[in-house]
Amino acid sequence: MEEIASVGLDTAQSVFRAHGVDCDHDPIIRRQLKRRQVLVFCQATACPIGIEGCSASH
Repeated sequence: MEEIASVGLDTAQSVFRAHGVDCDHDPIIRRQLKRRQVLVFCQATACPIGIEGCSASH
């Protein structure tokens, strides 16, 4: 299995979208997460995680 290089996390009210890529920027993970699953996902992923920071996330 390919190793995840980084993850982008799109924030929302109840559903989050995670998009993980490898070193060549090829998509590996495209996952929809509920709010309760986000912490478990982030703890299991040992790579940088970029989180959306727009006015809707506040």
